[in-house]
Amino acid sequence: DVGKRLMRAMFLAGRTDAALTEVIGKHAGLESAWKAPTAREIEQVVTEVKAKGDAARGERVFRRPDLGCIKCHAINKAGGQIGPDLGPLGGSSPVDYIVTSILDPNQAIKEEYLTRNVTTRRGKLYTGIVVQRDKNQLVLKDATGKLIRIPTANIDSETAGKSLMPEGITRILTRAEMLDLMKFVSELGKQGSSYSPRMTPTVLRWKKLKQVPEVLKEGVPNRDVLRDTVLRAAPEAWESVFTLVNGLLPLDELASKSGKEPLWLQAEVQVSRAGAVEVVLDSTEPATFWIDEEQFDKPGKVKATLTPGVHTITVRVTPGTSKTPGLKAEVLAASSSRVRYEIVQTDGPGNEGR
Repeated sequence: DVGKRLMRAMFLAGRTDAALTEVIGKHAGLESAWKAPTAREIEQVVTEVKAKGDAARGERVFRRPDLGCIKCHAINKAGGQIGPDLGPLGGSSPVDYIVTSILDPNQAIKEEYLTRNVTTRRGKLYTGIVVQRDKNQLVLKDATGKLIRIPTANIDSETAGKSLMPEGITRILTRAEMLDLMKFVSELGKQGSSYSPRMTPTVLRWKKLKQVPEVLKEGVPNRDVLRDTVLRAAPEAWESVFTLVNGLLPLDELASKSGKEPLWLQAEVQVSRAGAVEVVLDSTEPATFWIDEEQFDKPGKVKATLTPGVHTITVRVTPGTSKTPGLKAEVLAASSSRVRYEIVQTDGPGNEGR
């Protein structure tokens, strides 16, 4: 439906204009404008979430590109850095709070996530969360994660805004999808839940090579080709992709339409004190991987000594015939090793707004 696609595009851009939403909503077959839910309606939804919601299906809804949830929210640091991290939410908040926050995002929003509407002297309007403010400039982060720098001298007016999460976003979901999404969020961080934080250091954020050069499609490259086309690829050649909460990266979400083109993925490890680590790569599909430039011909456990600095784990994998193709990587300190390291789970400031 053209109307629903327009509404989804508007939500992804962070637009919450009520009049525009109503016009597009009518074209999408949504008869009335969004209205804040009543206490009775919230109570009914809470009951249905508990009885009918499915967290596993809800995680897939959360990851859907047309909703943009994962673009704004991180889970245990992995994901968007715009809204609050949802990792501990289910363990600290009752279901009715979560339902209310999704149905009416402006009902219980923390001050640091309120937006500001800034109009410049040239008549341009910018909306975003304040990241930095001083006497020279105001820095906003918009709904796409882009940083907007506005010289203070160019600001004509500034007013308080609302949440970047659009009102009525659940209107583009089926009832079942909405209940599943709420169930998933309500399970995050719960002790004993499948969605509690992982204690084993696991890669949750990968970088995916956007366009795979022909030389990388033909087979496993030699070291020189790897170095020139992958390890030295420009930052903009990559895009961040995130695993499920359990650390599994669903390859079916990333595969090309033909399914025959290899995927090139990369994780980063920041080492502050040298030492030995064990990298454990599990994959349902045949894969070749490298720690920096050292090649390993199949998934498994390998040991490497890392010096201070940033190191890469690069994977070449082609989704095959598995029903649920996926891979997972863990980075562990080797026995008796004094290594200190951290898996890079977020984009750096230099990558924001890519």
